[in-house]
Amino acid sequence: MLLGLLIPAFISGVLMFLAPCTLPIVPGYLGFISGVKAEELKTPELARLARKKIIRSAFFFVLGFSTIFILFGILVGLAGALFAPYREILAQVGGVLIIFFGLMMLGLFRIPILSQDRKIRIPKWLEMGKSGSSFLVGGIFAVGWSPCIGPVLGAILVLAGTTGAVLEGALLLAVFSLGLAVPFMLVAHTYTKASQYISQFSKWLNIISVVGGVFLVGIGMLLVLDKFYLFQEWGFELLKFINYEAIEQFL
Repeated sequence: MLLGLLIPAFISGVLMFLAPCTLPIVPGYLGFISGVKAEELKTPELARLARKKIIRSAFFFVLGFSTIFILFGILVGLAGALFAPYREILAQVGGVLIIFFGLMMLGLFRIPILSQDRKIRIPKWLEMGKSGSSFLVGGIFAVGWSPCIGPVLGAILVLAGTTGAVLEGALLLAVFSLGLAVPFMLVAHTYTKASQYISQFSKWLNIISVVGGVFLVGIGMLLVLDKFYLFQEWGFELLKFINYEAIEQFL
């Protein structure tokens, strides 16, 4: 089942990056964690060093949130392992929850408790531009909660729980983190033009959110109807080039 979940895990990470409350603030995040000022990018002598600083800070930020997400994966994988004898029932219950998260993402209803922002204050003693500070801020970002990324994160944690194994849960959240990390690093590499690109792309964010909601509902329906093997077959065909059978035997 694991390899069939890798594709939705990666897509979920991309969807989290493209969430209306995430993408528009990415340039601001990069500027904050790197400590780079706009004036530095306008000065040829300083611009090259500033870009390297932004990319380094982005890398450690990615390591920070990836570490926390993988720890989440280990925890939910452990919880799933405890209920391994009830794996089929767990998958169906998880499917219902994922449908629930998908409908939330579509904006069909709101749950006040789940629709509140949960923000953790960043310690004032952190010195921005340092690798350790970027790592810590990335971890803080991972444990925060916002209404538009909560459904995506909730869905992938439910999927990790249905694997019924600690290693599989960790791997699933690692792939999820990769889906979030790849576009984040792309923005870091194109930082000087990123705001312009994101501004042009922002008009599509609501549509992407709807597509994401439909995607989650579809995944949930397959789990509830015990038809997830259809998605797995497609995933296996797509991942054939990496010799997934050997990987599956290893896992």
